[in-house]
Order: sequence, then C-alpha cells, then structure tokens
Amino acid sequence: MSSDICDAGITDTCRQLLACIHNLAGLQVESIRELPLPHQGASGAEVRLVRVRWRCDTGAHGEERLAIKQASLKERRILQLLNEQGQAVPPALSPPSAVDSVDRAPLLMPFARSRPMDRVLGDPNAPMTQQVARGLARLHAANREQCPVWLPRAADGTMTRLYLQATQDEWARCMDDARFRRKYGQYERPLRESLARLLDFLAALDEEGSCCTLLNTDLNPDHIRLYTGRPVFIDWEQACYGPLYLDLVNYFTLETAMLYRDALAGAGYPVATAAFMQRYREAGLFMGLRYLEVGLLNWQAGGEAWLQGRWFFHYCLSMALGGR
Repeated sequence: MSSDICDAGITDTCRQLLACIHNLAGLQVESIRELPLPHQGASGAEVRLVRVRWRCDTGAHGEERLAIKQASLKERRILQLLNEQGQAVPPALSPPSAVDSVDRAPLLMPFARSRPMDRVLGDPNAPMTQQVARGLARLHAANREQCPVWLPRAADGTMTRLYLQATQDEWARCMDDARFRRKYGQYERPLRESLARLLDFLAALDEEGSCCTLLNTDLNPDHIRLYTGRPVFIDWEQACYGPLYLDLVNYFTLETAMLYRDALAGAGYPVATAAFMQRYREAGLFMGLRYLEVGLLNWQAGGEAWLQGRWFFHYCLSMALGGR
C-alpha cells in the first residue's frame, strides 16, 4: 500500500469505516493521499481531507474522500451515540487507541462538502427542508430527558456554555469606541434586559425539563450537509444538554419550524402550537445575543469586514432585542 499517511491506526480505521459504509467483507486500503481542504471550519479543530482508494476480495473497488478531524472526547462520544441510534449524522469512527483519550484525537468520517441549497431553507414544501426537520426532531426526541454524565448541561454556566459571555465582552470593547457609543450606545440597556429575559426563559425550561435534550447549539446552515443525498448534522464541538428550541432558531423560519413541531409530535413529544410558537420566538433572543459577537468583531476590524458584515450585525441586534 502506498500512502501519504503512514499511521497504521488511521489506515485500519479507514478500512473498518469503508467496510461498514459499503457493507463489504475483505476490504483493503490501497492508498491514502492527503488533499487540500476547501474550507477550514471555525470550531478550532484541525481537519484533514484524504482520498482513500480501496479494493476487496470480490474485485469491487473504488475511492472515498474522508475527513479526519482532531475531535474532542465529547464530540467523539456524541457521534458514537448518534450512530448507534441511527440518527442523521455521517458514519464516524476513531482508532481504538483514541476512543477514551481525554485529548483531541482523530475522528474519521465521509467528507460531506455540499449542503442543502439555500433556497430550500425557507420553503416548507421543499422535500429537503422536510427531511432536515424530521431528522432533527427524531434526534431530539431520542435523547430527550436523558443527559449522559459526560455531556455538559447548558444550565451549568449558561453564559459561557452558550457563548453569550463572548458577546458581552466584545460589546464592552466596542463601547470604548466613541463612534460606536454614539451610534449604538442607546441599545446597551435594552440588550441587558433582553439577556436577563433569555436567562429567565432558559432557567424555566430547564426546571420544566421535558423539552431538554442533546443540542448541537451551533446548527447554522454550514453544519447541515448532504451525505448519500440525505441531510446530516455535523460539528458537535459545542454540543450540550438543554432546551430543544435553541437548535431551531439558526436554521428554521417560523413556518418551517412547524414542520419540526409536527415531526416531533410524530416522534412522541407533542407540543401545543401556541406554546411552540411562543417558545420558538423567545429562543430567537439566543441567536441574536450569541451571534451579535460576529458583528461586533467586524466593527472592530472596520473597513471591508464591517461593510460586508454590518447587515448581520443589524439582523442579530434586531433578534437580540425582540426574538425571532
């Protein structure tokens, strides 16, 4: 076997993963070549892209592009759990030596570059939108009211766990700029009130408990990809246990969120329409207060970064003040 990657553990894990994907016995890896990665995600984890050529005893052969991510133990455990449940995630496998490592360790999975087209995001009649809604509802329902001991809870340190403190820190830095203060200082008090409102809302849902489940918490469109023509959810670095509504506001409009509500009822957890809509709108505060940080960083960068990103700043500011 010729290879750019000489790690025997990685080679054997590639073989096991491909044998599982293709349901073939006697599969052997012929070569592993590293390829340029089109896009490095924002999670901070190193990701490598490789092309694996394989052959098996029956004469079947082919090649597959795999991503090798230096994933946290939490993400590796989550992908193992969700694969065992048959959820809408890509098949993933770590070398045996990495399974229980507390450090970042390799996690191999098929490279899913493409994602559902943007035009389907707001279309409740698009089959792909319906598949995303069903997949997320099924995942949430299967893990509702079950928090593994290794999964952090959103209620434990909400400000840092849900990345809300980062926005507060960047807001304080921007307020040191007299230009920013003149233009946006009027929103400081309303934003503090919105944050208090969101924290009260999340605390109430956590105490109620019935809507709490395994969350991605960063389910933006880039983290929903296509694998074998079906949508799958990737990048579980920021996952925690908390109210399911937090996974909806990044992706679903109110109209398409109703597809999710219907699918959730079909999976055994019905929520009254009025209560669902009210909670969905209130959870919009989370998206605004969390991702406002991006716009604040663009302000500090200035120039083209602000010109290109100010729309997102105002979009998040609006949600931070009023919800979805």
